[in-house]
Amino acid sequence: MATALIETHDAPTQAPPGAVPPTLWLASRSPRRAQLLEAAGFAFTAFAPPYADPADPNCVVNAPAGALRAQWLAERKAASVSPDDLPAPRGGSGVLVTADTLVVDAQGALIGTPESAEQAVQTLRRLRNATHTIATGVCVGSVGDAATSFLITVEVTLGPLDDALLEAYGVSAGWRGKAGGYNLDERQRAGWPIGVDGDRDAVMGLPVAALVPRLAALGVFPRPTSEADALKRKDSPTDG
Repeated sequence: MATALIETHDAPTQAPPGAVPPTLWLASRSPRRAQLLEAAGFAFTAFAPPYADPADPNCVVNAPAGALRAQWLAERKAASVSPDDLPAPRGGSGVLVTADTLVVDAQGALIGTPESAEQAVQTLRRLRNATHTIATGVCVGSVGDAATSFLITVEVTLGPLDDALLEAYGVSAGWRGKAGGYNLDERQRAGWPIGVDGDRDAVMGLPVAALVPRLAALGVFPRPTSEADALKRKDSPTDG
């Protein structure tokens, strides 16, 4: 069951007329987080935060245990960003978003991002035929100022996967850069037996539904539908 650890209060759904919105920065190396935020209609600039969390979350010291470590890591990423780290435009007010996603297996052990094909296959053997937890922590606030964070957890059940399929997947390198060694949408399209109880976006790395009202409380809103649609048409390839 998806869980939010910080209460979300009602917030406006669009900017007041004439208001100048704050700049939105996404401090993340994940292309999937950028895709999710863009699909939600937000204009933002993405960059890599100075804090680089290790592929193995068990290597982090003085951090909370279990799923809470994802929230803690998102906070560490946010704290590592100074105004000098921000890409242009830097003027005016701005809002920073950071996130971290971890896997917690059925025994409560943390699993990070595999660093080799062998490690990816071992991880998926460990996860198959069982339910694991995806934990995504998010931190949002002004750079150098107070920020809030929250955690969403989702239960994911991975069905039977034979060794030959996993070995072929390891060779494909589709596991690279993915917590737990897999991408939900990609693997479901490939026919893997995966069930999700909770927010799919949180599994993908950014729980947009929980983030939107928090951004709105800071004056950041998605583009109006007509503007977002126009940008999509502009960016889409055309025939002839």
